[in-house]
Amino acid sequence: MIERYLGIARLTPYLESMGDDIDGAVALYRWNTELAGALHAPLSHLEIIVRNSMDRELSEWNAAQGLPSRCALEGNAAEPLYLLLSKAL
Repeated sequence: MIERYLGIARLTPYLESMGDDIDGAVALYRWNTELAGALHAPLSHLEIIVRNSMDRELSEWNAAQGLPSRCALEGNAAEPLYLLLSKAL
């Protein structure tokens, strides 16, 4: 019955992993969901820390090149950084 609500496409990898045992597949699905939920907050914090650290260092580097520290704004980045930023956008 649960496959009706979750969808067979979502359950298929779990069913294959558990040898078509629906109870095992549902248990594995729940475990996977709990693991993903447990990792969400730490990964979000890590992403913010890395992004802000990169921004701080790049801003300092850009200022050392005689340009504004707000290097992500158009026209403010030194040439090597500008090329990287323009390709990322």
